[in-house]
Amino acid sequence: MKKTISFVLAIIILCITAVSMPVSAEAVIQKVTIDAPADTIVVKPGDKNVEVTWTITENEGWGIFKCYVEFNGDVFSFVPGEQVVAGQGEGPFEFFKGDIVKYLQNMGVVTPNIYGIQSGVDPTITKDRSSFLIEGKSNTDDVTATGDFFTIYLNIADDAQPGIYDIKVIVDENNCSSMKGPSVAVPSITFGTAKVEVSGGSEISQNDPRLNVEGAQIRVPSSVGNLPEQGIRFVSTITPDLYNILKETDSLPQTSSDKGVGFGTVVLPTSMIPAGESLTKETENAAIVPAVWLFEAPTDTAVTYTACMVDIKKENYTKEYTVVPYVTYMDEGKKVTLYGDSYSTSIFEVAKAVFEDESNTEYIREYVYNNILRVVDPDTYPEDGWTGIYRP
Repeated sequence: MKKTISFVLAIIILCITAVSMPVSAEAVIQKVTIDAPADTIVVKPGDKNVEVTWTITENEGWGIFKCYVEFNGDVFSFVPGEQVVAGQGEGPFEFFKGDIVKYLQNMGVVTPNIYGIQSGVDPTITKDRSSFLIEGKSNTDDVTATGDFFTIYLNIADDAQPGIYDIKVIVDENNCSSMKGPSVAVPSITFGTAKVEVSGGSEISQNDPRLNVEGAQIRVPSSVGNLPEQGIRFVSTITPDLYNILKETDSLPQTSSDKGVGFGTVVLPTSMIPAGESLTKETENAAIVPAVWLFEAPTDTAVTYTACMVDIKKENYTKEYTVVPYVTYMDEGKKVTLYGDSYSTSIFEVAKAVFEDESNTEYIREYVYNNILRVVDPDTYPEDGWTGIYRP
C-alpha cells in the first residue's frame, strides 16, 4: 500500500539590529523561490545516497517558516547519519550529511539542541510519523542570500516499483513570518517539486513510421512588426494513437524542462553526430526540444508540432542540422522511447526552396532573397536581382 510521509523543516533566520525599531502594522510581501533540480533524477531499485538539492534562486528576505517534505515511504528512505540526527527509530533522516559545511556557510548555524531530544522535537523519520525541526540563525547580516539551500540523501527501496515519483515541499502558511527593517513582512515562499524516476528498464525503437519530420520552413519576421525573429522551423508529426498514450499516462510536456517522458524533437549539427550512430536524446550535446505547444489543431491522422532555431549566425547559414522526432512514455514501469526517421538540412537550402516556390508571398520570397540567399551567395543572388519593393 502506498504511503505518503512528511517531515517538518523549520528554519529560523534572525535579523538582529542594534537599535529597537517600531514595527509597522502593514505587512509587505517578500518573495522567496526555492527550486528543485530542473531535471528528473533517474535511479534504480536499491540505489543509495542519491542527492537531491533545493536551491534558493530568489530571496527578498525572510525570517521564520515551517514546511513539510512529502514523499512515498514505500519507495524512499533516508540515509542514517551523525551530523544532524541523534534520535532512535526507523529510517532517521540525515539532512546534510557531508555537505553540512556548505549549508552553514550559505544560510545559518544549527543550534546544539538539535542533537538532543531535550529540544522537545523528535528528529526521527519513520514510515508512520515524521517531523524534523531545525533551528538556526543567520551567519551574516544578509537575509537575502541565494544558493544551495538543503540537500537530502535518498535510499531507494530494493523492491521499489518503476515510475516517476514526486518529492514535494509544502509550506505551512500558518507558521510563516518575516521581518525586514521596521516592517512586518509576509514571505511568499515557492518550493519546487523534485521528480525521481525509478527505472524499470527501457525499450528503444528507431525509425518508427508513426513519427515523421514533414520538412522545414524559414521563420521570417512579421511584415508589420518585429516578431517572431528569423529562424528555421522543423515541422514534425506523430499519430493520434501515440498522442493519446501520452495523454492517458499524464506524459504530455508542460514546460521546456520536461525532457523525460513526453514528445518533441532532438536537434544537433550533423557534423557532431558520431560516425555510424543515430541521433537520439542520449547523443552528446544534443538539444531536446519538448513539444509544449502544438503547431496546429490535431486531426484524425496527425498531431503536428515544431522545433525552432533562432539567432543563427550568418556564418552558420550553410551548416547542416539533423533533427529526429521522439516519443517517450512509461509502460508498466518500463520506459519506452520511439524515434522517427531523421531529417537533415541547412537554413540556406530551405531558403532556396522557399524562394523558388512561387506560391509563397512576395514579402517572404524577397525576405529570404535579401537576408539569406544574397548573404551566402551574392554571385548567384546579386543585389539587383529582385525587382519587388521589400528591402531589409
